[in-house]
Amino acid sequence: MLLFNAVVLSVIVMLVLSVARVHVVISLFVASLVGGLVAGMGISGTMVAFQEGLAGGAKIALSYALLGAFAMAVAHSGLPQLLANWLIGRIENKDESASRRAVRTTTMLVLGGITAMAVMSQNLIPVHIAFIPLVVPPLLIVMSRLQLDRRAVACAITFGLVTTYMFLPLGFGRVFLHDILYANIEEAGLDVSQVPATQAMGIPALGMLAGLLIAVFVTYRKPRVYRIDTGGNAGSGDEVSGPVEVKPVKVVVALIAVLACFAVQTFLTWTGSEADPLLVGALIGLLLFMATRVVTIAEADDVEGAIAAVHALRPDVVLLDVHLPGGNGGGGAEVVASCHDVPETRFLALSVSDASDDVVGVIRAGARGYVTKAISTEDLAQAVRRVAAGDAAFSPRLAGFVLDAFGAGAGEVAVADSELDRLSTREREVMRLIARGYTYKECASELFISVKTVETHVSAVLRKLQLSNRNELTRWAVARRIV
Repeated sequence: MLLFNAVVLSVIVMLVLSVARVHVVISLFVASLVGGLVAGMGISGTMVAFQEGLAGGAKIALSYALLGAFAMAVAHSGLPQLLANWLIGRIENKDESASRRAVRTTTMLVLGGITAMAVMSQNLIPVHIAFIPLVVPPLLIVMSRLQLDRRAVACAITFGLVTTYMFLPLGFGRVFLHDILYANIEEAGLDVSQVPATQAMGIPALGMLAGLLIAVFVTYRKPRVYRIDTGGNAGSGDEVSGPVEVKPVKVVVALIAVLACFAVQTFLTWTGSEADPLLVGALIGLLLFMATRVVTIAEADDVEGAIAAVHALRPDVVLLDVHLPGGNGGGGAEVVASCHDVPETRFLALSVSDASDDVVGVIRAGARGYVTKAISTEDLAQAVRRVAAGDAAFSPRLAGFVLDAFGAGAGEVAVADSELDRLSTREREVMRLIARGYTYKECASELFISVKTVETHVSAVLRKLQLSNRNELTRWAVARRIV
């Protein structure tokens, strides 16, 4: 039957997974695997065919793309933060003499741990340089308390990355030594098939080791004090001194995924399989993260898609666009209101708008926080973690709107009357522009909608607010300090 044709079945699987919003790389891999197994090629043969179907350097490019996804999965599991929590615990709540000993031993642990992580990032956890922005930031506060010279840390990272890369033919080392270095030498006409990579690169590897020891124990061994830069925005760069909660189940899954990734790579390497060990290992590890929902990868382009994704995946935190199109025009607030039956999911609003009515509207719907897109990446990550823990998170100025709306402060009063609540998010946008003196055409251009749609929204606004014309609308908006 046509349905059981390997190619047709593979296409159907790819289509179904794509419609279900599964990551394109995962969809491609699963569809290829299904097609190959149905065709009787086996797992090894299927992977070889999959690799050979990637033109030029696409295989290496895909390997590097997967490493980023796998790195984010490991970071999301809480493993880096677990390490930071443990190190903070070692140097806190100790007397002076014990504290000095703890600082010395913790310094060596940090340097040794970072070196080990850099080494493992080439093979055990194949994330390459992606481990730096994921592991180092949680450790910065620890380094500052230890007065650890960060140049020594840089040397440790360099040693772990470069030496492993050129010395061990496993993971990314295999990519460099066999797919790049040996391939280029053989292309130049020299036979290196009998030259062991480990022995050939042993001398430069020993040189790197000597350089590391000199840097750590001689050049950069003295304490160095660093100033914590709080940045230009309030709340940015704040130290988080206490341990951050990490879910044990995520850590367990992460360890299983890491071990599975390493085991697959090792098995394929030492059995001489033509299937790319790095590619297969990273895919297996990432699939484990996604299958256990430790990492949920989903996004939506409209209200309907967002509501469906929340109900299907039940994520811990949803980063929500306040002006999400679709639905009944309620945007992000409509998504929140429609997901009250998923109590384990919390919402953090992210928008370019800092208008008080937008802030109050989405918070009333049930969101746990509201930040603007001017927020830094570090502060956004902190906001997500706070919301996941059950706390609220606001950009400093926006918090005042919420307090004012619920009678807890004075100053700029957020509009929170029943009249404004009748308007959808889009109607509020149109109302605000019209009240500022925009023509229908200018309003349509600003919001990327048609003039006819603007006219429809204005009519709805006037009807809901029981106003007669644009002049009354302008006076109404000015009186409420909306424009």
